[in-house]
Amino acid sequence: MTHAFRGRSAGTLTVAATLQSDWVEITFADDGNGMDSTVLGRIFEPFYTTRFGQGGSGLGLSISLNLVTGVLGGSLQVASEPGRGSRFTLRLPLQAPSSVTV
Repeated sequence: MTHAFRGRSAGTLTVAATLQSDWVEITFADDGNGMDSTVLGRIFEPFYTTRFGQGGSGLGLSISLNLVTGVLGGSLQVASEPGRGSRFTLRLPLQAPSSVTV
């Protein structure tokens, strides 16, 4: 919410989930500000933030990616364009792996 709707008084966040065999796909999409290709290419890097000096640590999406891909055995993808919002797609197995590699 902090990033997607900065400078705006309203916006829409849509959450959807679909079951696909042994997987669940969860999509979070907004109609917010979106991201340019430079930001989009770096958002999963540890300590990368567009809010440097404003309370952003740059760890949120890096931690999310590591948890989703490591602990939960899934995938996390993002698509975005400036002015057209962002879409995050998590694909998770219905049962997390028994051995975790992080």
